[in-house]
Amino acid sequence: MSRSPVFTIGNFRIGRLTAILIGLSILVALVTSLGQDRLACLPFYITVFGGRPGGPWFPEIMHGEVWRLVTPIFLHLGIMHIAFNMMCLKDLGTAIEQVLSARYLLALVLVIGALSNLAQFAFAGPNFGGMSGVIYGLLGFIWMKAKFDPAPRFRMPQEILLWMLGWFVICVLGIMPRVANYAHGAGLLAGIIWGYISARRTPRKKIYADVEIIAPPRR
Repeated sequence: MSRSPVFTIGNFRIGRLTAILIGLSILVALVTSLGQDRLACLPFYITVFGGRPGGPWFPEIMHGEVWRLVTPIFLHLGIMHIAFNMMCLKDLGTAIEQVLSARYLLALVLVIGALSNLAQFAFAGPNFGGMSGVIYGLLGFIWMKAKFDPAPRFRMPQEILLWMLGWFVICVLGIMPRVANYAHGAGLLAGIIWGYISARRTPRKKIYADVEIIAPPRR
């Protein structure tokens, strides 16, 4: 795979696809008034019917609206919600683009996004949104690549990993309300599995320069 361009301005660097994903998230946040405009949010929900007992599941998807499997990742419910997710996405997404490619990052986002959305829906219904499931999936992917695969090489600083996993535990314990914990867990698990399998399949003779993940700012 060819590497995607990573734009650099001074000390700021961002991958092309990463910038597009951030732009789409900001655009959806503006259109939906950060989730306050319920009518504007409806096209982005995985379904608007909620999987009622005896009724059809995902009727919109079954009728061709397959994008609903992914679009909940672009919904955000507040300034801190989107700011935190976009800062993490900027670092994790850019690192994957730089070492692998934009196409590889796109595959990760689509698959992990769909799996994390389905998990959240299955346990908590359709009223959710956010990039966090994808964020934890990218974290798990890079974690496994850094641990088991010297080619291409990522470096995952221990403090970032501990901070993100600690935040995950805080959310699971209910200290932070209204958090899509099932999406977080499913995304993390999918990323770990993908990263581990990818690490074991990578030819050992192919070595790239290390790419270090920048620590996300504390919330």
